Amino acid sequence: MKVEVLGDGCARCDKLTHNVSHALRMMGRPEEVIRINDPTEIVERGVWKTPALVVDGRVELMDAAPNPGDIIVLLSGIQASA
Repeated sequence: MKVEVLGDGCARCDKLTHNVSHALRMMGRPEEVIRINDPTEIVERGVWKTPALVVDGRVELMDAAPNPGDIIVLLSGIQASA
């Protein structure tokens, strides 16, 4: 699973990165969370509000920084449908 957080480095982007990392650790998943800060790349991916969570190339969240528990639910649903 490739996990990316897109955002310009704002506090909410940092919070989402932290919460996603925490959720992955709680799930026993060793994936690294990749940060994408380049505004051009963010727009090219169809994101117009940050922070955004991208999993395996698909935008799963935009303009949100949910808690680790909610992220676990989201990521578990993605795994189940894969």
